[in-house]
Amino acid sequence: MKYSEIVALLDKGFTPEQIMALHDQPAAAPQPQDTETAEAPEIPETPVVTQKEYVEPAEPEWAKKLNENITSMKNAIYAQHIKEDMSGGEKPKTAEDVMLDVLGSNRG
Repeated sequence: MKYSEIVALLDKGFTPEQIMALHDQPAAAPQPQDTETAEAPEIPETPVVTQKEYVEPAEPEWAKKLNENITSMKNAIYAQHIKEDMSGGEKPKTAEDVMLDVLGSNRG
């Protein structure tokens, strides 16, 4: 199996184990065809889409609004965290801190 064939199989979603299994199997012997009755099947031509022809669909209005809301919520959370850090006050105790106080092993 050639390298280009392996890369093509990987691009199509085959796993390396599947490719090795294909490689380990003996190739099937071609079936003799009667040249008088066998006709080559017609393969329909598929149009080639170039990069210039591809146009990304516009983002729907609801998606824009959702993205704006998420961004504003993230900014509010960031601002709250900065405000808490800048206040310089004592940070609230966690459950672990309370347990350490009760057990007498809190060094802080």
